[in-house]
Amino acid sequence: MDGIEKILVDFNRLKAACAEMEQKKILVGITGGGAGSDVMAIAHAHEYGATIKPKKGKYLAIPLTKEAEEAGSPRAFNNLRFVNAKSGNLLMVRDKKKGRGKTESEALFLLVKSITLPERSFIRASFDANQEKLGDIVTGAVEKVLNGTMTPSAAAESIGAQSAQLVQNFIDENRVKPESDFTHKTQHTTLYESGTHIRDRIAYEVVIE
Repeated sequence: MDGIEKILVDFNRLKAACAEMEQKKILVGITGGGAGSDVMAIAHAHEYGATIKPKKGKYLAIPLTKEAEEAGSPRAFNNLRFVNAKSGNLLMVRDKKKGRGKTESEALFLLVKSITLPERSFIRASFDANQEKLGDIVTGAVEKVLNGTMTPSAAAESIGAQSAQLVQNFIDENRVKPESDFTHKTQHTTLYESGTHIRDRIAYEVVIE
C-alpha cells in the first residue's frame, strides 16, 4: 500500500468513526427503568427544586423524631393530639409519662400545607464543577478512537461510565448545596437515606440518534 492509499484508508476510517460518534448521545442520571418511577420524581425534586402538597387531606405531616420517621405517618399512633405552637405551627404531640405521675408533651409531627424544597443540583452542578475533568475524559476517549485503539462504541461507554462516576463522587464529597437555608435533612443524607439511595442509582445510557 503506497502513501496515498494509506492516507485514504486512514481518512475513510476517521470519517466513519466521527460519523458513528456523532450519532451517539450519552445520558447521565436516573436512566432506564427508573425514568418513570418515584426515584425519578425524588431525583427531579432535588435537582430542580419542587413544591410538595398533600394528595389527600389538608396537611403534610413532617416527622420530628426518629420514631415518627420510622412510623411514616401519624396514623401509626393512637395517642396523638393537635397543638397550636406559639410559633403558629400546628403540631401533633403525645403525652409521655415521667416520674412521680408527671407527664411531658412530645412533638412527633409538624403539619404544613406545603413544602418548597430548594434546588439541590447534583447532576448539573457536578458537571459545572468538573468541566475540566469531563473535558479530559471526552478528549482522551476521542483521541483513542482517532488513533484506532478504541471503537466509537467503547469510547461512548467509557465517557458515560466516567461521567456517572463524577456525579457520584460529587455526592460523596457532600458538595450538593441548596439555594436556601431551608432543609429538613442535611444535603448528604437526602441523597442517601430517603429510601431510594439516589446516589447508587446514578447511571448512564448510550442512545443512537
